[in-house]
Amino acid sequence: MADLTLVWNPATGTADLAMCGPSLKTGNDLETAIIVSLWSDQTSDPGDILPVNTNSDPRGWWGDAYNAPDQIGSKLWQIFNRIRNQQTLNDARDFATKALQWLIDDGLAVSVSVSPRFYGSAGIALSITITSLSGVVNQYSYAWGGIN
Repeated sequence: MADLTLVWNPATGTADLAMCGPSLKTGNDLETAIIVSLWSDQTSDPGDILPVNTNSDPRGWWGDAYNAPDQIGSKLWQIFNRIRNQQTLNDARDFATKALQWLIDDGLAVSVSVSPRFYGSAGIALSITITSLSGVVNQYSYAWGGIN
């Protein structure tokens, strides 16, 4: 059975279910898995540097309490309001790579590569390359405007 298709909207920094006429669209399972993995907020750990305006909210999904140590999502939310420097790009790459590691661990991909870059005056973009077990190279790009 195919997954419901999620579509990323860079203008709002959100994903939404895709429609096919009056029905929900299915398919694009790999991209839907990538969107959930990248743009769901993973719970912070002690010592993580949280954005100033989060009131120390650790975020995360309540279901992760039953799935430790594996957690859904990424820590990309932690780079909100960071200054635009190489360390921010390094953290974005590391957070995204870690969030997508399960694709390799579960045997869905042989490699995952993430290349972050700044775009516009207050955004970041991720170029993601995933190589499947059969050698097919899939490329995805996501933009997000949460960096000041």
